[in-house]
Amino acid sequence: MVGTLAMAFGFFVVNAFAAGPGTVTMTVTAVGKKETSPPLVTKDDVQLFLNKERTQVADWKHGERLYLAVLIDDSLDSGIANQWSDLKAFFAGQPDTTYISLAYARNGTAMLAQDFTNDHELAA
Repeated sequence: MVGTLAMAFGFFVVNAFAAGPGTVTMTVTAVGKKETSPPLVTKDDVQLFLNKERTQVADWKHGERLYLAVLIDDSLDSGIANQWSDLKAFFAGQPDTTYISLAYARNGTAMLAQDFTNDHELAA
């Protein structure tokens, strides 16, 4: 199966205080049902827990870019090739602000086929 680390529909970046100094950045994705737009998600809609304790979200802003990494298991049955056109269409449907990287999992190693690019045709 194709594994994706993130999906791009509507996304936000959250900064939360870490246990030590500095911040942690997380991507939150809101997805609409069927053909609807994703719901508006605000800072107040999110609950953040660190070590089982609720932690305040320090910052909430709409992300300018999304980096989407796709890892394909090279040991998949050859019948999966029938779905490449679906993956290609998914890549093509991403906004210009989505940067896509493609790698193949081979013998426990990720072999990078395409580094992050917003040229979605090149990534496909």
